[in-house]
Amino acid sequence: MKFQSLKVSKLQSAGFTMIELLVGMSLFGILSGIVGGSFISILRSQKTVLALIYANDNANLVLEQMAREFRTGLDFETFPGDAGICFRNARGELVVYKFDSNEFNIKRGVVVDCGDSSDIEPVTSPDIKVRNLRFRLTGRESGDRKPTLITVSMELTGGRGSIENIKINIQTSISSRILD
Repeated sequence: MKFQSLKVSKLQSAGFTMIELLVGMSLFGILSGIVGGSFISILRSQKTVLALIYANDNANLVLEQMAREFRTGLDFETFPGDAGICFRNARGELVVYKFDSNEFNIKRGVVVDCGDSSDIEPVTSPDIKVRNLRFRLTGRESGDRKPTLITVSMELTGGRGSIENIKINIQTSISSRILD
């Protein structure tokens, strides 16, 4: 009988108690939740960063398109409030770039006169919202032998989701290569 009671006491001391088991399972559950939450947060951040990069790339593409036309343009004039610009491009066409505050985009078109805005179409992606666009002209006096300098300033945000509240400000200056 002594041998049997010794064997039972060894079995009882070799296992875990219910409290130890609950504490171990709780710690495992908490750590799994933290790791899962961190992974989901990282995925959301990556999605936000990619959307911001996309918005920035689209705005830079539009600015590059404008710059190509500005460099060979003539007879620049801005609209009231500096929210649009009208000029003659290298092909002799009258071109308008204009900020549409209702649709939050930039529009471009070839027009008959600067006041005409019937034939202009968006050049920015619908996935971004342009909040502000301004054109500033310097050196446009005819005969001063200085090229016209156009400074373009824009503020944009992502079109939807968490990046709607993140603002990107872009400003660049482009000099016309044509001397009057």
